[in-house]
Amino acid sequence: MKIGKPVSVHDHKAFAAKHMPYSGHNVEDTKVYTWRLNNWRNLEKRVTSPEFKCGGQRWRILLFPFGNSWTKPQTISLYLDYDAKSAPKGWHTHAQFALVVSNPHDPTIYTVKHAQHRFTWEECDFGFTRFYEWRKLFHVQEGHTRPMIEGGSVEVTVFVRVLGDPTGLRPPKRSFIRRIYERLTR
Repeated sequence: MKIGKPVSVHDHKAFAAKHMPYSGHNVEDTKVYTWRLNNWRNLEKRVTSPEFKCGGQRWRILLFPFGNSWTKPQTISLYLDYDAKSAPKGWHTHAQFALVVSNPHDPTIYTVKHAQHRFTWEECDFGFTRFYEWRKLFHVQEGHTRPMIEGGSVEVTVFVRVLGDPTGLRPPKRSFIRRIYERLTR
């Protein structure tokens, strides 16, 4: 089996094609935002990126560098967060996103998780409590030549697609129901 060249986080189009499967929804806006962090071990327990805009809304990355769960092994927690203070009551938007942690010098060394979520005024963040095992960030993993966190630095990138949400309903998860839902919302 031939193994191709790894995809770089900086090649936004190829990366999104590989890690963000098309959901079938109308894409209203897209944004890729990268946040460089230094001195990882000295970060606060909870940190947020500067805000960025996508779909006319203000978003940010929410990071718990030492996790927000007491379960073992210790993991980092990573979320996409909407600034609920600026949202009117009853606000919602549907987004597909991928969160990525990568080596700052070699963007082909990364870990990624993706999701689709309907953000609301009451539920303004969504992501992964157990994104990646903390200790593995500092060690070279199989198939790589560098760790993800190198010299205390790392890049956290989010790929966001704001999707059309004509009904205001959460998309169904079961395939049969999904087909009916998609036919009704075309």
